[in-house]
Amino acid sequence: MNLPVYEYDCDYILIGNGNPPPIEIDPPVTFDKMYSLMISLHYIFLYPVYDDFGRLDNLVFVEGLCSDCRLTGTPNKPDFWIDLE
Repeated sequence: MNLPVYEYDCDYILIGNGNPPPIEIDPPVTFDKMYSLMISLHYIFLYPVYDDFGRLDNLVFVEGLCSDCRLTGTPNKPDFWIDLE
């Protein structure tokens, strides 16, 4: 369709060991608390990061515009779409 590629300026946000959350959390700081905080700030959880020993090390988040197509588009199939089976 020869359309220009639209790129969002998206940064991954690591929260965890050595990467504190953007807002202070009451101790004890846990991954559950960090996750809840980021979700409450409308960030989207992408995936966990584990260290070399298989322990949870960080959580990766991104802004909603960078991960949820419904925010900038529509989930409805366009009229011209043809499903190939």
